[in-house]
Amino acid sequence: MSFLDRLRHHTVVVEDLLVKKRAMYGDRNFRKRGVLGVVMRLEDKVARLDTLIEAYGGQDEDSVEISVEEGLDDAFKDIAGYAVAALMLIEGTWEDNGNV
Repeated sequence: MSFLDRLRHHTVVVEDLLVKKRAMYGDRNFRKRGVLGVVMRLEDKVARLDTLIEAYGGQDEDSVEISVEEGLDDAFKDIAGYAVAALMLIEGTWEDNGNV
């Protein structure tokens, strides 16, 4: 699979995740606090990454437990989604009257 194919794959995954999480949890925090609300969520995710990386402990990749690997993967997907949300808040396109 080419770089562009992988990039498109990950972009779609992050898009689907952002839509799903917005539907599940709402977006009141983002609407109320704007980009600051996103920064608050990012701080949570960075703390999660710190914990996961400490668990990884600098081991080589082949010895990383699946749960840690999946946790890193999930955290980075969330961070990418939050970055998109922040960009949309900045450009004023986050709120769309509830349409997905």
